[in-house]
Amino acid sequence: MPQSTTIGIFAREPIAGQTKTRLIPLLGGEGAAQFHRRCIRAAVHTAQQAALGGTTLFVTPAPNADSFFYTLHPAPLCVLQTGDDLGARMHNAFVHGLQNAPHMIIIGTDCPALTVTHLQAVAAWLQHNSGACFVPAEDGGYVLVGLSTPQAALFAHIDWGTDKVMLQTRLAAKAANITSHELLSLSDIDTPDDYLKIVEDARYSGIFKA
Repeated sequence: MPQSTTIGIFAREPIAGQTKTRLIPLLGGEGAAQFHRRCIRAAVHTAQQAALGGTTLFVTPAPNADSFFYTLHPAPLCVLQTGDDLGARMHNAFVHGLQNAPHMIIIGTDCPALTVTHLQAVAAWLQHNSGACFVPAEDGGYVLVGLSTPQAALFAHIDWGTDKVMLQTRLAAKAANITSHELLSLSDIDTPDDYLKIVEDARYSGIFKA
């Protein structure tokens, strides 16, 4: 497949007590931050292994000289997230990324079930179709969105962080006459129950071990 799809990874600096806060009751502040570091490394590795094009980390807050992001090798480009909410930040990331590539996929770091195969399938769909491609999350959100043209309508008036996100996004796509395609849904890890559900799964052993 031609290397024409850039992958943007949304990530928060893994600071103890400030990241993966819903996992703190289970893992503690440092444990949650350490888990988040492993998830970031895994997401970057998956994106780079897909070999679709460039990989960019869209980060928050602005990294300092000691940022965890600068320890990643090979180091992806780091760009500061901009916008008043998650939707604006994703739209701005698409505007940025699609200046340099005909297709772009945005993922987070909370879904170890997302594989190279998923990324390549989305890239293939974008090669041959116009519109938006998603991998829904089982909790009602989504873990991936791919576009070939910035589509602000997909990211406006969405109740981010709720189980309504994917439903509202489908309705937004229909209202804006944007073709929408979905792969099968995947589990992400936001809560202690999510963590415990897959911690014993051998497919994700690298995420849960130092």
